[in-house]
Amino acid sequence: MPTIGNYATGTGGSYFSFSHTINGGSNRLLMFSVHAGANSLGGSVCSGVTYNGTPMTLLPGSSVTHDYARAATYYMLESQLPSAGSYTVGVSTTGDIWRTLGGTNCFSNVSQTVPFGTVSSTKGYQYLSVSTSVGDTIFSYATNGGNLDFEIWPTPPNLELWRIDYGAYNWLVTGYIVATTSPETIYYSGDYDLSVVGVAIKPPSGISLTKNGVSPSNALKYNGIEKNDIVKISGIE
Repeated sequence: MPTIGNYATGTGGSYFSFSHTINGGSNRLLMFSVHAGANSLGGSVCSGVTYNGTPMTLLPGSSVTHDYARAATYYMLESQLPSAGSYTVGVSTTGDIWRTLGGTNCFSNVSQTVPFGTVSSTKGYQYLSVSTSVGDTIFSYATNGGNLDFEIWPTPPNLELWRIDYGAYNWLVTGYIVATTSPETIYYSGDYDLSVVGVAIKPPSGISLTKNGVSPSNALKYNGIEKNDIVKISGIE
């Protein structure tokens, strides 16, 4: 069953780096989501991401532009990942950069042949319908280029992984849900003018996702437990 491991985040300018401690396990997937904020409209782009010195791959269809911001997701599969331990994420950008920010998530027990479904994206709405199979883990992120805060819908089944608020015009939030219908919907609240991206992460087999022992009814809440506290979803209710 797909398992969510550690996450880490960082911020900076045209280049920044931070450390991510990757879990052990089998059939792992490392994902990195980045927001590049510019001083001018459309004036920034992420030009490359590395983990432990190895380039990560841009997820096709994951790049979105929102006013002064651009966001995208990169990934790396088991064959390129190092053993469990702490390694450096390096992020390079080009253009009229103001601020950049991003974070990593590690998953285990992910299909290595077809790890993703079709990437879905939308702009200007608080929700996104994602093509999926029941039991898939849907990974989502939202960004905006405006001055309003937002968050993933603050009650289960939509669960926040991490968020970065790096001042006005620089927001990035990631979350996930275990699909119980097809298609499944990710919801965000707050700013009505968002760019939202979502994709199903495919398990080799099985239909459940776990994170160290907490049931969905006791999982992450916006004004409840902290985001790095332990979250678990098991099975399909």
